[in-house]
Amino acid sequence: MNKNIMNINILAKVTLVAVLVVAATFSVMKLSKADTSGCDARSALAANIVSTGESGGGALAVISNNSDCSFNVSLDSFKTSDNSRYDSKSAAIGPRQSLELHINVPDCQYRLELSSGSTILDSRTVLGNMCGASASTFVNLNFIAKDVCTGNPVSNALVTIDQNFGNGSTRTTDGGGFSNFGVLTNKTIGWSVSANGFNFTSNSISTGTSDKTVNV
Repeated sequence: MNKNIMNINILAKVTLVAVLVVAATFSVMKLSKADTSGCDARSALAANIVSTGESGGGALAVISNNSDCSFNVSLDSFKTSDNSRYDSKSAAIGPRQSLELHINVPDCQYRLELSSGSTILDSRTVLGNMCGASASTFVNLNFIAKDVCTGNPVSNALVTIDQNFGNGSTRTTDGGGFSNFGVLTNKTIGWSVSANGFNFTSNSISTGTSDKTVNV
């Protein structure tokens, strides 16, 4: 009789352990699913190009991951004359980590892009001599998108111009509502800006011989 009671106790303990293992496994699965859902690079990453390299030393970007997700990030430099990639550096950034990306830049006008997948986290166009072209032919065309009701910057707005000057014709605004194109002087350029929840806006601007900023 004592032996039977011992067997029952052992069976009960084994059953309890099995139940606890199943419960723990289910909890881990739930936690893992919660940690990997909704991983949005734009909201999770604090990412900035802190040095464009125009004074020497190359370009430098600093990225901090404020989430429990992991991302691949890249810093690229492009010659604006033909949009060819000059240098690139990629790395994986894990949860709650920070890292730096450093790349070389050309000795003529170029564009920098800091990205995660298809999401542009930061971008800069550094003016100078166009590769194979004369100096002082390009100026900055800047766009600043803000909510007219609150004055808050509008990030991730799509900015499009109707001409390509070798550095692309579309941009998305950064966290400060800013985007930039390098454009030729003395040109009339059509532009449009669109963003979710806001009215579509379009117009044109003459670049003249100095930098221009469009507030939308």
